[in-house]
Amino acid sequence: MRRYKLTITPQEHHIDSVTKEIKLTGSAFELTDDGLHIGHTYNWNISNEDIVKWNINIGNPDIDLQDKTMYRFPKLDLPRQKVDLLKEKYNVKVIRDKDKADVHILSQKYMESILETTWNNVYEFKYVFAFLKSLKDSNKLTKTGLDKIRLLLVGLPTDSWIEINKNYFGADYGDTKMDLFLEFLQERISEVQKSHNFNRSVVVKPNNIKAFNDICNSTAEKVLDVDIIDVINSDLVVLESNEFTNVENMILSSDKDNRSLALEMLANCNINKSFDVVSGIYYWYIEYLRDTTNWNSVNVKAFRKKMHKYENGSELTHVGSYDRYIKLLTEDNKLTTFAVDSTKEKFYKNVLTKLVSGDHSAFNIKIEDVELSNKYPIQNLNIND
Repeated sequence: MRRYKLTITPQEHHIDSVTKEIKLTGSAFELTDDGLHIGHTYNWNISNEDIVKWNINIGNPDIDLQDKTMYRFPKLDLPRQKVDLLKEKYNVKVIRDKDKADVHILSQKYMESILETTWNNVYEFKYVFAFLKSLKDSNKLTKTGLDKIRLLLVGLPTDSWIEINKNYFGADYGDTKMDLFLEFLQERISEVQKSHNFNRSVVVKPNNIKAFNDICNSTAEKVLDVDIIDVINSDLVVLESNEFTNVENMILSSDKDNRSLALEMLANCNINKSFDVVSGIYYWYIEYLRDTTNWNSVNVKAFRKKMHKYENGSELTHVGSYDRYIKLLTEDNKLTTFAVDSTKEKFYKNVLTKLVSGDHSAFNIKIEDVELSNKYPIQNLNIND
C-alpha cells in the first residue's frame, strides 16, 4: 500500500480577503510520496516474527533443500562452514545469479536495510478524508484551498496510508485569530489520531521500492538465514535436560576459555530440540556469555539471532524476570516440564527464600507450594523431555 505525507503549513497571509478570517489556501497543502506502508511493530527493531506477520512471504522452516540452487543476499549471519554441510547433505549449490536460483536466502539485517521504522503515525485514507472534509465543513478553506484538496484526493488510492505533518513555520503566534485557528486545527488532527493506537510504523522509502518489489515478486522460494540454520542444526547433538547443570557450571566458570567452549556447544547443538536448556542458559547468563572469546564469531552471531528474544537481561531477584521467561517460552511453544521445574526452583531460591525463610521468619513456604499459573496449564506444554 502506498504511503504519503500531507504537510499543512498555516501562515499569516492565509486570510480570507472578504471575511478577514484565517483560512487555508492551496499553498498550505503539500502531498509527497513517502514510499510503501508495510505495517506496524511494537519492537524497537524489525524482527523475523514481524517479517512473517506482514505477509512478505519470507520464511519457511520446513523448506526442502534437496538438489536446490541457492542465492545468498547480503548481510547474512550464515557461517560458510555450515553452508558446506548443506552442500554435502542436500547437494545444494550456491550460485551468483539470483534470477536462476531456486531459493533466496535473506536475513533480518538485510530486510532492515530496506524497511525503515518511524514514530510518525500514518492513518488510513478514510480518516484523512474525514479530516479534510471537516476543514471544508467548518469553512476553514479558501477556494484555492478547496480546489487543492480535491486535486490531492483524486490522485490518492483509497487503500493508502497518510501521515499528517503540521508545519507551523511562518505562523504568527500571539495573534488571537491565528492562535484560535491553530487550536482548531490541532483538535481536528487529534480526532484522526484517535483512530489508531499503533507504535512504530514501517515504511519502504521510494529509493528502496524496486529492491523490495524484486524480493516480493520473485518466484524463488524465500527463506530467512535462521531457517537455514535450523535445517543445518536438525542433525546436530541434542542437549538433554540433565546436561543443564554441566553447561551452567561451564558458563559460570572464571575461565574465559571454558565459557567460550560452552557457548560454542550451545551454538552448535540442535537448538530446537534443546531449547529449554539453551534458552535457560542464554536468558539467565547472557552477561557471562558476552564475556567470551567467540561472542562475535559468525557462528555465534547466527545463534544470537535465533535467541534474540531472550537477551534483554534478567534479574534473578525480580519476579518479572521469571514471568517473562515463562511467557517467552509459551509464545514459542517451547515450554517444557523441565523449563517449568528449573524456573520454579530458581524462583524459589532467589526470590521466595529471601522473603520468607530462616529461623527468624514467622512464615514458611515450600517449593512444592509454588505452582504454575492457570494461564499456562500443564496439558498445553510442549513436552520434549
